[in-house]
Amino acid sequence: MGEIVKGQNILERVVETYASFHSYSDTGTVDSVDSPGVPIEFQTDFKRPLYFRFNWLSWHPKFGKTRPAKETTIWSDGKQFITSFHGEFEAAERFSLLVAGATGISKGAVHIILNILSPESLGLDSPWHEMIDVRRLDDQALDLPAGSSSNGSVRDCYCIRGTSRAADDTEDWVEKDTFIVRRIKETSVITEQQCEEMRAFAQRPDQVEMMVRALKKEGIAEEVIAETIAGLATIFQPRTHFSEYNYKSVRVNQVLEDSVFIPSS
Repeated sequence: MGEIVKGQNILERVVETYASFHSYSDTGTVDSVDSPGVPIEFQTDFKRPLYFRFNWLSWHPKFGKTRPAKETTIWSDGKQFITSFHGEFEAAERFSLLVAGATGISKGAVHIILNILSPESLGLDSPWHEMIDVRRLDDQALDLPAGSSSNGSVRDCYCIRGTSRAADDTEDWVEKDTFIVRRIKETSVITEQQCEEMRAFAQRPDQVEMMVRALKKEGIAEEVIAETIAGLATIFQPRTHFSEYNYKSVRVNQVLEDSVFIPSS
C-alpha cells in the first residue's frame, strides 16, 4: 500500500486498527499543562467483549514522588463494576457509571483509548477519534522509553490535527508501522454545567464518607478534613484545560486471563 497522505485517511486507519484488536494493554502518562505536580501514571487492560481494568497512580501536587502515590483501580468483567479508591471498594450499577466516576480523577485518561476500543459502551459525544476537519501536519519522531514494547527506539509518527468539540482542539501522533496512537493532545473547555455535575458527584454522601475515611487513615487533622470537604463546593470551576496523553508501552492481541479483571481482594 502506498503512502497515506491525508489526515482523514490516517484517522480512519486508526479506527479500523483498534476495532480489530481482541485485547489491548498499555502503560502511559497524562500531564496537564495547567495543573502542577507529577504526571499521572496509568495502566490499561482490555479484552472483548467488555473486560476492562484501569489502574492509575497520582501524587500530591506539592510533594510529588517524595510521598507515596495514591492508587486507584476500576475493574469490569461485564457483570461486576468495581472501584478501589482510597483503599475502599465500591460497586457501580453499570459500566458507564464506573467509567464516569473515574474520569475526573484520572484526568480523562480512563476513557481516551477505551472509547475507540468499545465506543458503544460509553456513547460519549464528539470523541477524539470522530474529529472532523482532520489535517495532516509534519511527521514527527517520538523517542519512546526503554523498557516499553518499543525497546526504547525512536518511532516515526504521522501527526494529525482536527476538531472534536472546538476548532483544532485535538492532535494525535500515530505510529506509521502499526497505526497505534502514541500521543494525544487535547484542549477542552470545562463548562459551568460540567462543574455542577462534578460538584454534585464529589459531594454525594457516599463519596464524602469515603474521602473522610481515607484522610483519617493518612493522619490528616480534623480541621483540615473539614476544610477539604467544604472546598468540594468550589473546587471545580469553568476553565480551559490542556491535557497530553502518552502511550509508552502498548501490547495487543495477547492472552489476558479473566482474573485480571476481577479484584484480588
